[in-house]
Amino acid sequence: MSRRVFLQSLVALLGGVALSAMAQTKPNSLFKPPDADWKILQVSPVAGFQYYQGEALWPQLATGQPIPLIRETGNPYDKRAVRID
Repeated sequence: MSRRVFLQSLVALLGGVALSAMAQTKPNSLFKPPDADWKILQVSPVAGFQYYQGEALWPQLATGQPIPLIRETGNPYDKRAVRID
């Protein structure tokens, strides 16, 4: 699998996870449940995935599974870095 195909698949999976999580929100939630008017505003590649054996993680991922995103304010290379745990 090429890096480009892998990253496209990962972005598609993460988008599905986000949409699935939004679909499961309760009516009294602080967030509006998704409807037909929702649009994708951003698609972001995951930097460094190939350096951390990213492809080995595919069997551990499932649609609808929450993926924690952690701000890395102390990252010396990118002050806006976000770590995927």
